[in-house]
Amino acid sequence: METKNTSLGLAENIEGALAYVVGWISRLVLWFLEPENKFVRFHAMQSIVVFGALTVVEIVLGFIPIL
Repeated sequence: METKNTSLGLAENIEGALAYVVGWISRLVLWFLEPENKFVRFHAMQSIVVFGALTVVEIVLGFIPIL
């Protein structure tokens, strides 16, 4: 399997992993800076959706008082 480099100079599998690990800013940066790489954009968008949903759940559950 051949490793492709992206426009940022990293291997696309490394950028795909960074979309999940680093944080909100990296997800958005990867999504905006890689318009041609569908692999990286897919993982960046999937990370945004999943962690966005988890953030909403965390906020909602934060309003429930613990007795």
